[in-house]
Amino acid sequence: MAQNIISYSGTVVGGGNAYVYKKANNTSGTNGFYENGAQIMIYAKSGSPEVSNGFYHVGSTPGGWIYTYNVANVTPNYQTVTDPCTPPTAVLLNIDTKVLSIVGGAGGDLNTLQGWGISWRDQTIGTSLWGEWTADEVSSGRTVVVEAPAGVLRQFRARTRGSAGSNYYSEYVLCPTLLSGNTEPGAPTVIRPSGTAACHSQTPSVVLSCPADPEGDAMTLKRQVDDGPWAEAASVPGEGGTVTDRLPSLTSGVHTIRYTLTDIHEMISGVCALGVIVVPLVWSRNITPGTVISNQDISHQSDILELLSAVNVQRGYYGLAAIELPGEMGLFSSWGGQMEAMQTAIEESLTAAGIAAPGWIAVPGWPTAAVIAQIRESVILA
Repeated sequence: MAQNIISYSGTVVGGGNAYVYKKANNTSGTNGFYENGAQIMIYAKSGSPEVSNGFYHVGSTPGGWIYTYNVANVTPNYQTVTDPCTPPTAVLLNIDTKVLSIVGGAGGDLNTLQGWGISWRDQTIGTSLWGEWTADEVSSGRTVVVEAPAGVLRQFRARTRGSAGSNYYSEYVLCPTLLSGNTEPGAPTVIRPSGTAACHSQTPSVVLSCPADPEGDAMTLKRQVDDGPWAEAASVPGEGGTVTDRLPSLTSGVHTIRYTLTDIHEMISGVCALGVIVVPLVWSRNITPGTVISNQDISHQSDILELLSAVNVQRGYYGLAAIELPGEMGLFSSWGGQMEAMQTAIEESLTAAGIAAPGWIAVPGWPTAAVIAQIRESVILA
């Protein structure tokens, strides 16, 4: 209760008339007297009856000073004063539902609750400068659906409003949660490879599906290798699409690759991740131009099987089925068809990696080093 003591009331007591003196002594002359039982008003001072030298200061007619022993039943007289509104205890924002909630806050004496004043200010995403606070938007309820335009962060505050006017509104209470005018992009997903995959290339490609940005904003695909820094991998249009990312040179062993999408307002998607196992490729026989591929002393069969295995590892990385070679292993008559089958097989891996196939050497009817060497180079490239 917001009340002030404005005076006191008392009852005159004694055997006869009680004199009222001009000053707080009995030698200053009198202004008159009160009869026994009369009701008088006593001035208040600092929340108590005003007393001096054993006299009360009275303000009735006659006014002046009366002995305190001549007054009984002294009780205060109150005046109700206007209370300022009580501020909210909290202002909360659910960023998923975009509902602002006001907790607590009330009116007071002579100041009936009329609602809450909500205002906000904006900051352009990517900057640190806030704009001016808006005028109050009045709400009679404690929950309000709010919004923010694209490209800005919006901060809200609220205060309690009452019937006594703006001088008696509460202080503002700031909402600690900011509302972004943008929705974060959806996370990219890996198309190829799936899960953790082995490859012989130190720079394999990853193929990803990037969803459209909710606001149609252009995006950047960012990549992290293991615990390294995030780097820009590709620009992605607002409508999203398929992106083929050629990885930077990887060392042999297991690597974790992570991706996110970031829109032009620095809204960041969730993370998708995959594992890549780089298996160094060491050929059992060095084949260069001029190398004898096969004769009565040198078998070419192990070279073909080794190359087939390497081709199928790269195909498996991109989710392509392993191939089998036509004909009979080791027969010259089957060699040409087998090489052409591996050229086609590794070209499909190169296409999946977003790499143009080389101009394939025409396969002759007998084993040649150039054909073998070109397929080997393509395996490491894919």
